[in-house]
Amino acid sequence: MIKTPHLDLLVQYLTPVFYTVLFYFIQIEPKDGSYLMVLLLLGGFYIGNALLWLDGKVLYGYYNELKTLPKQLITRSVLFVLAYLALAIFMVTSSNNLIGVGIVLAMGLTIAIEMLATRKDLELFHQKFLFQVKRRLSPLEVTRIAYGFSSFVMLMAFYFLVSASR
Repeated sequence: MIKTPHLDLLVQYLTPVFYTVLFYFIQIEPKDGSYLMVLLLLGGFYIGNALLWLDGKVLYGYYNELKTLPKQLITRSVLFVLAYLALAIFMVTSSNNLIGVGIVLAMGLTIAIEMLATRKDLELFHQKFLFQVKRRLSPLEVTRIAYGFSSFVMLMAFYFLVSASR
């Protein structure tokens, strides 16, 4: 994890609350089950953050003990990020599961903020996100990856808010 306690606090605790409140108020006519919907979405956000925390704090030690597993975080690998893109599109556009949408958006938001925070330190970015890639990417390519992924996550969050208001 990035050593920025204020950023971690904002992402893990305040952003989900802000987003779910926005989700509630964007609904033109809140229904009787709106409070339950907000709680499910908020729960999904916290589960998504807990999964990333679990990978970084608990499972990382397990990876280092085994010789066959990589010594980097699985949830920051290129393969995970590529699989995330497909899963996010499915969950946000086709699924009606608010917990799943919350998990996907929280994980994407956290990874996007970590990408943006580390994009200027090429060595750290390569160690953290591109350890499976043999070629060293240029600073411009790394910046494009970070901004592209962040734009994708924001687009998914915006699409979910717009589709939830219908």
